[in-house]
Amino acid sequence: MLVGLGTWLAFAALLVNIWLQFVRPWRNRPRIQILPFGEDPADVLHFSEGDNNLIPMDLSRPDADFEPALGVGAIPRENSWARLRVKNVGRSLAENVEVVIEDISTYPARGQEHPLELSACHGRLLKWADRPDARVAIPPLTTIKFDLFHVVKTAELTKRKLLDPIQITLADRGWQGHRGNLPRRAYKIDLAIAGSNLRVTRHSFVIEAVSTREFYDLRVQTVRPTRQGLFT
Repeated sequence: MLVGLGTWLAFAALLVNIWLQFVRPWRNRPRIQILPFGEDPADVLHFSEGDNNLIPMDLSRPDADFEPALGVGAIPRENSWARLRVKNVGRSLAENVEVVIEDISTYPARGQEHPLELSACHGRLLKWADRPDARVAIPPLTTIKFDLFHVVKTAELTKRKLLDPIQITLADRGWQGHRGNLPRRAYKIDLAIAGSNLRVTRHSFVIEAVSTREFYDLRVQTVRPTRQGLFT
């Protein structure tokens, strides 16, 4: 009888140990989701020349046209920004979260007409919205945004009937100051979201900017990821 009771107690202790070491951490782990684009009006942000007096500006900074909070610059133009919302749907803090570009290509695929511009984006981090940090902590059930791309409608280019480039919103200047300026067309971009205590997730989007009379119509369509990426 005592042997049987001891066996049951040992088995119960084993179950408790499994719960504490494996099951509970797994249930409480941080989990990241990218929310659908366009469901929140703030997924697209527009600035126009008339908004200058509402935005703190420091035009001496070389990235004055790179961060919406710094203003839109001195040349009459319209800025349109596409942002994606990232939510921690888990039960614990997601630490050192970053968004990495794993690949970018023209869509539909036309070959690499601009291999330098495209390859210069590979492995680079995207910028979290309204903050300078390349990596952030996301508490449970909290949503923050990262900037995906933006387009600046420049008066000079419009007069010359030239296309404003799509600008992938990189967190750093990188090689020779390359900021992700790409000829304006549709692109497929593969992203990975990683963190020090996260399972890497991959997401792919087709991005496009369609000119309208005032601002650009920014489009982001979710597609199925097609490659293993940098974190295999």
